[in-house]
Amino acid sequence: MHYFVSGGAGFIGSNFVELLFSQAEYPVSKVTVFDKVTYSGNMNNLKTFWGRPDFNFVNGDICDFDLLSSVMSDVDYVIHFAAESHVDNSIHHAGIFVKTNVLGTQQLLEASRKNRVKRFLNVSTDEVYGSI
Repeated sequence: MHYFVSGGAGFIGSNFVELLFSQAEYPVSKVTVFDKVTYSGNMNNLKTFWGRPDFNFVNGDICDFDLLSSVMSDVDYVIHFAAESHVDNSIHHAGIFVKTNVLGTQQLLEASRKNRVKRFLNVSTDEVYGSI
C-alpha cells in the first residue's frame, strides 16, 4: 500500500510515518511525505527515512493542485496532517490560515478523488476544527 502523508515533516506527521514503517499488520510498499516545511516542519524529523527505497519526500504546497495530482497518481491512502495551527499567527495572518486549512484541504480532497484514493483521513487540532 502506498501512503501519502501531508505535513509529514511535522512532529506528529513524522511520528506517524515512523509508526507506518515499524508496524507489520498493514503492508507498506511506499510512503510519500508531502510538506512545505514552514515553521512547524523540520527535515531532521525525517532523517531516519532518507535512503529507504520505500520512502519519498516532496517539498510542496497542498494548494498546488497540479503537483498534488501528479505525486498522487498511485496513492492508496492519504493521511492529511498539513495545517496552519498556531493561534497567535492566525490573528496576524488570517489569510494564510484560510488558504492552507480550507483551500489546501479542498485541493488535496480533489486530487484524492481524481486519483481514486481509497481512504482520506484528516488529522488536525481544535485550532483548525474549532472547540468542541
